[in-house]
Amino acid sequence: MRIISRKTLLSQGKLLGPEALAQAQAWYQEAKNAKWASPKEIVNQYPKASIVNDEVVVFNICGNRFRLVVKIWYEGQEVYIKYFVTHADYNRLNLRSL
Repeated sequence: MRIISRKTLLSQGKLLGPEALAQAQAWYQEAKNAKWASPKEIVNQYPKASIVNDEVVVFNICGNRFRLVVKIWYEGQEVYIKYFVTHADYNRLNLRSL
């Protein structure tokens, strides 16, 4: 997968702390090497991921302390980083607007 806006992932990870940053970087490497064709394939790899719709997926980072929200274009093999936030900030997001 091609990851778009890695800069957002890293800058937010730095703000959230070293543990969040380390796990975000690990997720990045796994996602970069993935070839997901559907939400089902993501859930097979990440059973605790939440599928919001056919394009939006939420990954739990650091035991659900943080949420990584991405939008995926399966045909083009691209992942767009939308948000990397605390669980509390995630509760305030309107994911339907993605």
